[in-house]
Amino acid sequence: MKKLITVIFILVMSCSLMAQVRTGNIFGTVVDDQGNPLPGVTVTLTGTLTAPTPAVTGQRGVFRFLSLAPAVDYALKAELEGFKTVTRGDIIVNAGVNVEIELVMEVGAIAEEVTVTATTPVVDAKKTTVGLNITRDILQALPSARDPWDIINMAPAVALTMDNVGGIDGGQQPGFRARGSSGGSNYWAMDGMAVTETAAVGGSFGYYDYDVFEEMSVTVGGSDVTVQTGGVQVNMVTRRAGNKISFAGRYYLVDPWFQADNFTEELAAEGARGVDQFREFKDFGFNIGIPLIRDKAWFWGA
Repeated sequence: MKKLITVIFILVMSCSLMAQVRTGNIFGTVVDDQGNPLPGVTVTLTGTLTAPTPAVTGQRGVFRFLSLAPAVDYALKAELEGFKTVTRGDIIVNAGVNVEIELVMEVGAIAEEVTVTATTPVVDAKKTTVGLNITRDILQALPSARDPWDIINMAPAVALTMDNVGGIDGGQQPGFRARGSSGGSNYWAMDGMAVTETAAVGGSFGYYDYDVFEEMSVTVGGSDVTVQTGGVQVNMVTRRAGNKISFAGRYYLVDPWFQADNFTEELAAEGARGVDQFREFKDFGFNIGIPLIRDKAWFWGA
């Protein structure tokens, strides 16, 4: 019986650790205007991707919210009798990142409220990994090929076997490695689930709709303890719906009309050959997200 309980505990812990690869955390403390920790403060987390979640600070004024989906609009509200209510909004949470927030409460009437406007801390003192984390806004703004391999190429110390110029090799999977590791030890995960190809070890089992990604992270050192190999770790976090209806579409076209041709008759007379060009390249699709039951169930598809 003890062995069975031990096995179940290990499995549960493994699932919990794997979930941290695709989620982030908010840690913080609540103090008064003298810097003393405040116990018993009710801190409520809100956001479009989560139901309102309360927590109560302990003796050291500490609160924590774990396994949060990546988003840019989390908010914290701290309430305690005899103190002004404090609200902190626009908190950004990325996959695999711990965000530390300090809330300062002043003595005052309960009806009074203080709204704090500040940037989200970018230094994660609890993080030991080395790599690259790309959010959806950056993914959409980068002038690069629309596939994960081009993002992997931007991570520090990563070397690919080929360059995908303008997306011309979008149907190929280049090999890659970092810090002396072999390509066969690379690890792929989508929303915390392993999707590494078993036939071609170290590669991805398939290709992806680039617009379903909320974030992508590439780790080259200090990987999550659940990963059994020491190669490059690629983690893809997909988008999800929230309490607001969302809809988006795309249509990308590369055609000879949009490409310059500097091949002249003089070059042809000297025996030179023309430059290769795209004949046609299309990328199109749409996605929609709707709330089925507010704060409880959502639907998102692409």
